[in-house]
Amino acid sequence: DDPSFVKNSGFRRDMLNVLIGIIWQTSLVAMPIFFVVHQFAGGFITMGIAAICTLILKKTWWDRLAEMDRA
Repeated sequence: DDPSFVKNSGFRRDMLNVLIGIIWQTSLVAMPIFFVVHQFAGGFITMGIAAICTLILKKTWWDRLAEMDRA
């Protein structure tokens, strides 16, 4: 119906970003809980998970926002 409509060629990357985003957000919620209940090892592990997810999302999502806006 709409000739300007194009198929999303980055669907797999988008779904990967959603999965990583869910893990990232969960770790951001769990991290302070671990510290409040004095489970410092768990807190630092979730801090590491959040940092890794942040780096992955920076490369696969944030850096490509301008590129996706042009499309």
